[in-house]
Amino acid sequence: MTDHHPPEAHTPAATRLAHTIKELREQAKLSQNQLGKRIGYTRQYISLAERPNHNLPSLDLVRALDHALNARGRLLTLREQAKTEQQKRRRGVRPTAPPRIRSEAGEVDPWLLADALTRSGITATALDHMERAAFLYAQRYPSIPPNALWPSVSGQIARVNEALSHPQPRRVRRRVASLLAVLTGIAGNLCLDLNQYDRADGYFDVAGLAALEAESSDLATWIFAVRSLGPYFTGDYRSAVELLVRAELESASSSPRRRAWVSALLARAHAAMGDTHASLRALDTARRHVEAINTPPPGHRLLRRCSLGRPRRHHLPPAASNSTGHGVAAHGAQPAR
Repeated sequence: MTDHHPPEAHTPAATRLAHTIKELREQAKLSQNQLGKRIGYTRQYISLAERPNHNLPSLDLVRALDHALNARGRLLTLREQAKTEQQKRRRGVRPTAPPRIRSEAGEVDPWLLADALTRSGITATALDHMERAAFLYAQRYPSIPPNALWPSVSGQIARVNEALSHPQPRRVRRRVASLLAVLTGIAGNLCLDLNQYDRADGYFDVAGLAALEAESSDLATWIFAVRSLGPYFTGDYRSAVELLVRAELESASSSPRRRAWVSALLARAHAAMGDTHASLRALDTARRHVEAINTPPPGHRLLRRCSLGRPRRHHLPPAASNSTGHGVAAHGAQPAR
C-alpha cells in the first residue's frame, strides 16, 4: 500500500496526530461510529479528530482515543507537541496596524495614553483600559463600517502581541492572552464582513491559540461558535456543524447560557442540512441548558462585558442585552432567539 503521509520531519504534529488516529482506528478494524461508541463520543467527534487542522481535539478525547486504540501514550505525546507548535506560531503573529490609533473624533484612544504612562511590558492599568476599549469596539460593531473599526482593533492587537513578546507574570499573561482572543475574534468577524474569508480564518486560528494560552475553555467555546457563523451564512452547513461540535466539546465548564446558545446554533445548522433528528436532539439539549439557568453566568470576566449587538451583513445573529450576556459576539453567552 502506498504511504500517503507527508514526510514526518516536515509535517506539523497536529497533522501527524490526525493521521495516527485514523491509522490506528483502521488497524483496529473499527468504523468511526464504532470507535465513538466505545469511548462515549459520537462519530462526528472521531471524524473531526482525524481531520488535520489548527484546532486540536480536546485532551480528554485524545486520552480516551489513546487508551481505546492501545497507543501507549503516542497520541498524547503528539497532542502535546502540536500544542507547543501552536504556541510558537502564535508568538510569530504580528497583525499590521497604523502607528497611531485615533477615535472617530480624532483624539488618541484612552488605552494608548494609559499604556504610554505605564509602559513596562504591560500593566494592570493598561489592561483595564484596553479591555474597556475592546468593550467599546464590540458596542460600536453594528453601527460602524468594518473599514472604520478595523484600525482601532488591529492597533490594539499589535500592542497585545508586543506585550506577549515580553516575560509576564502568569496571571498577567493569561489576562493578556484572553484579551487577544477576544480582539482576534472581533477581527475575524470584521474580515467576514469584508468578504476576506481566508484572513478571517487566520484571525480565528489565532483566537483559538490565545484561548489555549489563557487556559480558558469558555473562551474557546465562544470562538468556535462565532467562527461557525461565517460558514453557516455562506451555505457551508457541514463546516458550521463541525465547528459547533468542537464548541460543545469545550463547553463543559461554560455557563448554561453559553451551552444553550451553542446547542441552539447547532440545531439550526443541522436543520439547514436537513438532519431533522440531529436538529431536534440539539434543541432538546438547548432546552435542558435553558432550564438550568438560575444564576448570573460565571463566564470569562472580559466576555461578560461584551456583545457585538445586531448582525451586520447577516454574519451574526441578533445579540442580547449586555446586562444578561457575557459574550463578545453573536449573543456571547445568550441562546439564539
